[in-house]
Amino acid sequence: MGFRLYGTLLIVLVAIVSQVVHGTEVCPWSPLQQKSEPTCGIGISPPSKDTEWEGPHNCIGKHCIFSNRQFRGGIVLATTAENAAIVKRMVKEYTPKAEDDTKSPSYYEADIPGKGLGLIANRTIRMGEHIMSNTPAAMMQLRLHNTMPDKYQVGMYNMAVQKLPAPTRRAFRSLVGDTIVDILNKNCFRMDIDGDKEEAHHLGCFLDVARFNHDCRPNIQYHIRNLTITTIAVRDIAPGEELSVSYIDAAMPRAERQERLQWWGFTCACSHCLMPATEVSVSDARITQIVTLRDELDDPQSTAVTAETGRELVALYEAERLDMYLGGARTRAALNLALFGDVEGAREMAARAVEALEREGGTGRADWLSMRQLAEDPEKHWTWGQRRGGGKGRGPKPK
Repeated sequence: MGFRLYGTLLIVLVAIVSQVVHGTEVCPWSPLQQKSEPTCGIGISPPSKDTEWEGPHNCIGKHCIFSNRQFRGGIVLATTAENAAIVKRMVKEYTPKAEDDTKSPSYYEADIPGKGLGLIANRTIRMGEHIMSNTPAAMMQLRLHNTMPDKYQVGMYNMAVQKLPAPTRRAFRSLVGDTIVDILNKNCFRMDIDGDKEEAHHLGCFLDVARFNHDCRPNIQYHIRNLTITTIAVRDIAPGEELSVSYIDAAMPRAERQERLQWWGFTCACSHCLMPATEVSVSDARITQIVTLRDELDDPQSTAVTAETGRELVALYEAERLDMYLGGARTRAALNLALFGDVEGAREMAARAVEALEREGGTGRADWLSMRQLAEDPEKHWTWGQRRGGGKGRGPKPK
């Protein structure tokens, strides 16, 4: 063991000297390094065109660590140089939002019995109100996260987190999870920095947002755009009520939800899961009907669909208090009403869809734009009258 360790360190030292002499920016890393501060580069920081950024360093193949201690409490990346360049550009172009100011937040942090820390509303929060907007403290490329062997992954991630400023590092370490990989799996969100390219998929760790606890009928929805996650109230929230998101697809029967949540290591005790058995049966039946109606509405050949099917779907979502999914339900309903040639119904439902979609994903998305067009002039929409054999709309069909 001693000879192998000596030989490995000798190879690493020779590589370091070679790279310093030849001026490369790639810093080798050995999984044998276990110190809290990496020794790679023998103390010499690789040059950077942006003085706020450090890296690439501690590379494994084409994946390296990049860090910036100055950006909103610090940010660290474990990704490729190409992805790092995209994030650097986003950081440079970043403009803080009004809700980024946490001097007078609408919530406070408290111990929640059986849950640990959580966030509580300190005043009435209205539906559609922005709660907070955050940027990630850490971003790990998803391909790296899913394919790198654990023995290398743990070492690289620990070195990455060590690059964060001490307060941010402590906040990251305090999140739920037994290991650093566990913390990432249980607290971080998928985010895409360059469209839907596979190389652009990352896990983003938003430390404040990670404080939201789970509820199967949450009062908060979130969406991610560029580097920013935005959380929005999907219904009115009373003072003293806990702020919550759903960790899973909540449109499932209770037994399936409980099974999925075991991955986080807890049995859900939200009010919806603790309903009496008779009410659970009614709820589960509604979920089954939601799935059936969604499938029928999405099938252009279905003979079971009527002009009212979409409205029935929306009513089921509302009865189930699945407020965070109303945008999609209302979009299906509005399209269906247009297909059947109901001008006023399509216009009214599309307008309601626009409001919900803004809460769920912001403005500018294809579905939001489609609903705006439908609300303005149903007869020009591409769906107009097609299910009943009416005239075809003149608007473009979304790709």
